[in-house]
Amino acid sequence: MGVKMGLKQSQRREIAMLVLYEKQFQSPFDVDAAIDHIEDNLSELNYETSFEELTEEFTQIENQAQQLKQHVEVYGKHDPFNQVSLTEQDQIELAALVTDILDHQEEIDQMINKHIKGSWSVSRLENINLQILRIAVYEMLFVDNDVTPLVVSIDQGLELAKLYTDEKSRRFINGVLSSVMDELTAK
Repeated sequence: MGVKMGLKQSQRREIAMLVLYEKQFQSPFDVDAAIDHIEDNLSELNYETSFEELTEEFTQIENQAQQLKQHVEVYGKHDPFNQVSLTEQDQIELAALVTDILDHQEEIDQMINKHIKGSWSVSRLENINLQILRIAVYEMLFVDNDVTPLVVSIDQGLELAKLYTDEKSRRFINGVLSSVMDELTAK
């Protein structure tokens, strides 16, 4: 097996989103313990989908299988976790990211609420969608745009949504994040 490397930024976001998701089910919450739990289970995050596996189930629906193949080719790209290990620096940065998001959660949630259309609010969102939005909006509000431009925050939020949500949720997340970006660029 090759040399394992530290986390890419997209992987750091994904793990932070999973830790924040886990927070909803733990009381009291320990950021380091949650990160350790994720690290112990990194192999569970390694998934690859091959078109051949999918076509076995969908052989009778060739048209739909072709569309599915295109979807897998576009959305099935995921940085594998089996080629990384969490370094001490990764753990420090993850804990700092999660803690910073939690410290700014009220401001983040206010911004999300401000840009949700209709009668929806943060309290009514599915937990996974909320955590994806919190990470992206946190980056948009509190990370220097020279480090992470607004469009990168949106793109990475949508990448997480592609991995963990359905099409309707992705459109919703895209709409909220685009609206936040419009407000921030209008200033």
